[in-house]
Amino acid sequence: MTTIKVLLSITASQNWPIFQLDVNTSFLHGDLNKEVLMQPSPGLALSDPNQFYKLQRSMHGLKQASRQSNTKLTETHISFGYTQSKVDYSLFVKKTSVRFTVIVVYVDDLVLGGTCSDEIQHIKTMMDK
Repeated sequence: MTTIKVLLSITASQNWPIFQLDVNTSFLHGDLNKEVLMQPSPGLALSDPNQFYKLQRSMHGLKQASRQSNTKLTETHISFGYTQSKVDYSLFVKKTSVRFTVIVVYVDDLVLGGTCSDEIQHIKTMMDK
């Protein structure tokens, strides 16, 4: 929360545009790096009652869901050219000689701000995809 408060202070004092995004179904976007088997829901008719399902993706309710979702989000930001802070892992920065953009991740929400509205619109479009 401290990082978000600092970002809000800077954007207000510098008159930068700022946006908040909610990552819809963020827990469904994580890739599983371990095999996870799941019993079918009660009431589902199966030919073999001992049958299990192998999950291909993370899902809400799994212990590793938030970690996998965060890993996927981090990989996505880095692929867009952002650098993750070594002090606060929820902070991502992209800067050039003429523009500066920052992303702060809070669970499944993003706070975007910076000097370049085009870069902010680009990240919003990419996150929507």
